[in-house]
Amino acid sequence: MTIERDDQDDADDLSWDEAVAMFENAAPVEVEWGPRTLHIEYRRRFGGWHATSPDVPGFSILGATLADTKHRVHEDLAGWLDAGIEVVETKVAPPAVVPAPLLLLIQGDGKSLNNIPASTANATIAVSA
Repeated sequence: MTIERDDQDDADDLSWDEAVAMFENAAPVEVEWGPRTLHIEYRRRFGGWHATSPDVPGFSILGATLADTKHRVHEDLAGWLDAGIEVVETKVAPPAVVPAPLLLLIQGDGKSLNNIPASTANATIAVSA
């Protein structure tokens, strides 16, 4: 039983019985998967380690140590990962330069302290409230 379908036309919709009959009479197929790889990236984060995967959106695991984080990752993946998937783990080095946050200082009267002379930039500045 072969049916050509046009998903834009409601008249092509099968009844439940027709769909069940098609399913039951269908020939079995074998699916072959090519090599598959799952990448896990480990980064230092807030005094611990953070694991993410560019291949699995939302995958995020935190641990106190790298070994603890790896253990948690393997434990989490063991429940759904099949044996045909190669797991590639990498430690991502922190960036060479970490941008400093912009600090805006405001005096009690609402005036900005950001335009202070460079000679006093490293000095302690008292701000009145």
